[in-house]
Amino acid sequence: MYAQLLLNLPVDKVFDYAVPASLQEEIEVGKRVWVEFRGRRTVGYVVGLSDKSDQRRIKEIERVIDEKPIVDSFLFSLSNWISKYYFCSWGEALAIGLPSVLRKGQRRVVKKERKKRLEKKEKEQKVCLSPHQISVFKQIKEAIERDENQVFLLYAEREEREKIYWQLIDHLLGQEKGVISLFPEIETAERVARKFISCFGEAVARWHSRLCAREQFEEWQRMREGKAKVVIGTRLGVFSPVRNLSLIIVDEEESNSYKEESMPRYNARDLAIKRGEIEGKVVVLGSAVPSVGSYYRAKKKEYRLLEIRRGQRWTKIKLIDRSRQPFSFSPFLKRKIEESLNRKEGVILYKHLGGKGILKGEEFSKIGLIGVISTESVLNLPNFLSSERTFALLSTLIKRAEEEKAELVIQTYNPSHFSIVCALEGNYEEFYRKEIAYRKELNYPPFLHFINIIFKKGKQKKERIERLAEILKEKVEAEVLGPVLFSDIYYLTLKTKEVLKLNEKLKEILGGFGRGKKRIVVDVDPLFFF
Repeated sequence: MYAQLLLNLPVDKVFDYAVPASLQEEIEVGKRVWVEFRGRRTVGYVVGLSDKSDQRRIKEIERVIDEKPIVDSFLFSLSNWISKYYFCSWGEALAIGLPSVLRKGQRRVVKKERKKRLEKKEKEQKVCLSPHQISVFKQIKEAIERDENQVFLLYAEREEREKIYWQLIDHLLGQEKGVISLFPEIETAERVARKFISCFGEAVARWHSRLCAREQFEEWQRMREGKAKVVIGTRLGVFSPVRNLSLIIVDEEESNSYKEESMPRYNARDLAIKRGEIEGKVVVLGSAVPSVGSYYRAKKKEYRLLEIRRGQRWTKIKLIDRSRQPFSFSPFLKRKIEESLNRKEGVILYKHLGGKGILKGEEFSKIGLIGVISTESVLNLPNFLSSERTFALLSTLIKRAEEEKAELVIQTYNPSHFSIVCALEGNYEEFYRKEIAYRKELNYPPFLHFINIIFKKGKQKKERIERLAEILKEKVEAEVLGPVLFSDIYYLTLKTKEVLKLNEKLKEILGGFGRGKKRIVVDVDPLFFF
């Protein structure tokens, strides 16, 4: 008997190992085994069993680690797709979906005194939904009840969305169904988790990188055993082994934080959509500022748009043209800072849009002013997402100013740029209209995909990279841009409509250029290109 194994290595291959007679009763698809590979003991994942093998010089499996399979069918299917789309090995893709304890070949962790979880409190009352929220809730609930794969784009403010999420989770828990809810930042995930744990107790699990190895393993076990039916997490949560899964929520779907910047370089939002497709489940993408790509697909009826219009836009906003007042702090902003501090009100200043705000007057309970020193750190990036990010970040700051009832002062060298003007007007439709026309003209996403081929510093000579660019232009059906040198790293960029088809060809071409030794990184759907 032979076992087909996946190894967590940058080698795009399924390995055959012989199963000794003493292990044939134990071996099973989905279990881990210990094997020797190139002189090192490593963990293998059993993906198949066979009576014969075409491979030569086959080694034997040393030991079966697990009593029961730990890899579910959904993870095999999802990781297989990840390997083909995001240009990594199947073993690398599968391993990222498991706790670090299991990747290291352990069966359990040393028991320590567990931190006390928040206790469940009696729900004082049901969340009250507006007529619009009730309509949205019913449409999603009906799709779940039909057990159909459907992607919804929920275009609404955070407070509106979270009430709908709560109502959906409360309803689904009553039916013993599972939910995965993803948030881009750990802080947000923890805030929502605390709220949900106080209502639903042990039925809620947390899943993000800030949990220690023991905590991750314990939460993973609770999911597998069906004790935790709701997962609140960051991008890692998309791999959660939730039993009887019926709904996947991706909140703030436009966030760049869903994109992983190490191998495999997946986007958790897109993986959530793919997992929903594989398992035939409902996916809800939530946002107050939808990504252009998602809104485009909603317009094309690929996604179902559910919109709750917001009310009056915050008007205490002042836009300063820095080309006429070329100071770090304009006289107007200086005066507003002094006025706020004199009124015993705090001031939050952002040196760069999207950066961490600096709080002045932290001893004051009320925020009176929010100031942006410059928008150019985002707007002037060599990035097709720069206008979208500028619009989204300004919209978020405007919402923050409204919540704080604070004045907002924005300094910029580009006061007439449509992303800034539309953000201040609260006019997403106009922003989308201009941005999508711009992308269509330049053949940018969502009309096609980018793939970056990244050559790490000092690993490849320029002449060899230029030769690769020529080979790619000859052999692949894609537009090839570059190479471009940035921060001592070379980039080649490919533009294509068929990622999977192009990746198959790339694997053949890049095989001789050292990809397996991590000299070359392939980034599909990157956040930037040159």
